[in-house]
Amino acid sequence: VLKIMNYEDGIANGTFTTYHQNGKIQKQGYFLKGEEEGKWETFDDKGELMTLENYKNGLKEGKWMKKLHYSSQNISGVRTEYYKNNEPTGHWKEKYEDGTLIWERDHTANDSYIQKDYFPNGKLRFHKQLKDGKLDGDKLEYNQDGVLLRKMKFIEDQLQISELFHKNAAKKEVQHYDYGKKNGLYELYHENGTKILSGNYADGYKDGVWKNYNAKNGIISEKTTFKNNVKNGLYLKYNKAERLSREGNYL
Repeated sequence: VLKIMNYEDGIANGTFTTYHQNGKIQKQGYFLKGEEEGKWETFDDKGELMTLENYKNGLKEGKWMKKLHYSSQNISGVRTEYYKNNEPTGHWKEKYEDGTLIWERDHTANDSYIQKDYFPNGKLRFHKQLKDGKLDGDKLEYNQDGVLLRKMKFIEDQLQISELFHKNAAKKEVQHYDYGKKNGLYELYHENGTKILSGNYADGYKDGVWKNYNAKNGIISEKTTFKNNVKNGLYLKYNKAERLSREGNYL
């Protein structure tokens, strides 16, 4: 016998059990008037619990658990989820068998949550916010030492601002976006905190006057005019005293 299932008036009602070839239970649960009810479990052929599911009137309700195997690392893990009225809720997490967190997630509504991903050493790798399944808010990226490398701001899955950082945590780059294209102010900084370049993009192309600055003292060194990403128009070069030393035009 590999399966035992109870019926009432042709509808599944009562215990449900399937078995492995060696006689150990493979899956067990309970039907109530044709709908899953209460705790459902699956086991491997050695009897080890592999999944746990909970239902109410056929809908996901309460704690769910699934054991995982990461073949590339040859290591096992476990994912824990929670549901209410078939919708994700509460604190979800996935971790390795030694307890090291891979990621964790806090649901505020269906498809709306804050998630954190971790490096194997336990340091935070990513932090992101989703609303209705779309990135909305800040997404942060870190290196394995816990240093912030990039901060991105999203609205309804559309990137608005991207900030890069040096390994010493100083700001490196600021770029504004509009509908996936570079648009608006761009700034580049030296690791000492000094701004070394600034300008504007229009629909993904350099546009208008771009300024270069001396990395040591922040004094302006050049002004170059761009149109559609090509040098076009007035060019100015300055000496160390910030006085004009050269002037010309790009055609």
